[in-house]
Amino acid sequence: MDISIYFQPIDVSWFEFNEKRPRFGDTLTIFSDKEYFPEISDFDLAIIGVKESQKSNNKGCKDAPDKIRNYFYELFPGDYPAKIVDLGDII
Repeated sequence: MDISIYFQPIDVSWFEFNEKRPRFGDTLTIFSDKEYFPEISDFDLAIIGVKESQKSNNKGCKDAPDKIRNYFYELFPGDYPAKIVDLGDII
């Protein structure tokens, strides 16, 4: 079953990666190319964004996945062997 049809790739061009030191975003596999969907069995943890604000009192909450990614990708990587993939946003 091809689950890639349920995900929208991430546009990473606007993320603020810091070039001086390696960041967590540099260690992740990120689904950013519609032609290549990562094989999920190769990873220990998957991140999935949900851009939804229907019936919410929080204006702008549909933008939360990208806001969280922007901060999350900037963290310094730790010394652990977990392989993590960001599958993008569920459609």
